[in-house]
Amino acid sequence: MDIVLVPSRDDPLPLVASDALALGKTIVCSDCTGTSDYIEHEVSGFVYPTARIADLAALLTRLIEDRALRESVRAPARAVYEAMFTMEAFTARLSERIAAAPVGAA
Repeated sequence: MDIVLVPSRDDPLPLVASDALALGKTIVCSDCTGTSDYIEHEVSGFVYPTARIADLAALLTRLIEDRALRESVRAPARAVYEAMFTMEAFTARLSERIAAAPVGAA
């Protein structure tokens, strides 16, 4: 698989997107998915404006024609997964927030 397209209009964090990051795949997602908050456009994946289908078509055409561009985001995509979505990363962020919470906070 060369490209994982996640065209969701209102999905906070699609599992297919996190799986694509975990596998270091080239991910293209709409700006309405929660995953887009973690992807840097053209660095660790590709984000397109949901309401602009012509932009998606142009982006997919560009990616299909440019293998090097597709492959350039794969290692950074995996790095996003490691930094944000592994159990270790989640546990570290949770521990930091608990430690920062005021004593006796509800």
